[in-house]
Amino acid sequence: MNPPFEVQKISNHGVNNPIVARLAIQSNDLLQWLNVKEAKRQEILAHYMELMRRLLACFDIENRLVNARTETVEYSQKVWREGGHTTPHVISLEDEVENFLFASKVYLREIARLINLLFEAGLENDSKIFWNPKGQKSQLVRWAEKTFGPKHSTTKMFASEADWISEVARKRNAVEHPGGWSGTLRVKNFERLPDGRIRPPVWALDDDQEVQETDIYKDISVLMDNMLTVAEDVLVDAIIANPSFPQVMIGMIPEQERDESCPVRLKPTINLGR
Repeated sequence: MNPPFEVQKISNHGVNNPIVARLAIQSNDLLQWLNVKEAKRQEILAHYMELMRRLLACFDIENRLVNARTETVEYSQKVWREGGHTTPHVISLEDEVENFLFASKVYLREIARLINLLFEAGLENDSKIFWNPKGQKSQLVRWAEKTFGPKHSTTKMFASEADWISEVARKRNAVEHPGGWSGTLRVKNFERLPDGRIRPPVWALDDDQEVQETDIYKDISVLMDNMLTVAEDVLVDAIIANPSFPQVMIGMIPEQERDESCPVRLKPTINLGR
């Protein structure tokens, strides 16, 4: 019988936070269905705890950004009600955006390490395995094609992650090396447009191509979801490739049916009909 999973407070976030629920509690439950020795299982679980810590750091940055936006909008509304003129301005926006990109890139490096742990892939422990700056197949996809085949679901999953991961990497590279291969990252705060409308904070890579500005807050929200989900998907694919029992299945709990006190997304089940 496996010892009970010990939940220890290591941050201000409890199991009601989806990141904690899905990377700690859920990962522990799912790992029981992976066909590896107990020592390896504990090593993988420890890595998920590290991923949780890393992603919570991104979560905290996002929260600070959201709180700063709320404060400046509320202040601006007060000024407008009093008949004054002002444009909202998020304090430390550029610093926090750069912090988020750095933390995200480190998290993706840890996902690369996780893939090596789960699949013994022998790839670099670096986020660059996920994308190719020349638009060719990534190291990871080439490995997956050789290991599973080009039409395998795992290969397709890794290929589908390339777009958003490359965007994170390019933005972070632009911060580290402005004017280099990735261009320069332009971060713009709230801005009053000529027609009087106020445009929310946007960012874009200025790499001598057509620059397309996108909403910083919306993009970060999507990135947070993508980073959490990719950690889950990698484990699910590893279990499918090497299950403790051939009948194991991983089901998804609809968002509206998840327990708010511990909102795990995935649940292992046994298909007795197989």
